[in-house]
Amino acid sequence: MSQLRKMRMKQREENQQLAPDIWTRIMSVLGVMAWSLLLPILYMLDFARPRPETFFDRMLGLEVSSVWDYDILLQALWLLLLMFFLAGLGVAINHYRKQQRGDYYRFNLFTAAGIALLGCLYVLLVFVLRWLFG
Repeated sequence: MSQLRKMRMKQREENQQLAPDIWTRIMSVLGVMAWSLLLPILYMLDFARPRPETFFDRMLGLEVSSVWDYDILLQALWLLLLMFFLAGLGVAINHYRKQQRGDYYRFNLFTAAGIALLGCLYVLLVFVLRWLFG
């Protein structure tokens, strides 16, 4: 009877869901923080880009700026770098945690890091083109 009881207790322990540990919570928080930076970045990029000339601009003879607002673009670059750092830290923690059995890679961290990297390259390309062509 004692062996049967020990076996049942062992089965219960194996089937019992464990609460997420601190590293799993940190990965979740880093993912949320990285993705929450995306909306302000998109807003800043939209605000920094040059406005197209509309019918009313032509009709009223208004001048429309044809260059990017580089101050806002620089701020967006810093936010993109912060987003990449947060997502990269989450990926590093995830890689460390993946060594344990039963863990999995979090696709959202890889996606956030990829989007941040592409955004950094885009903003840097705009800066380089400005530097090359004035």
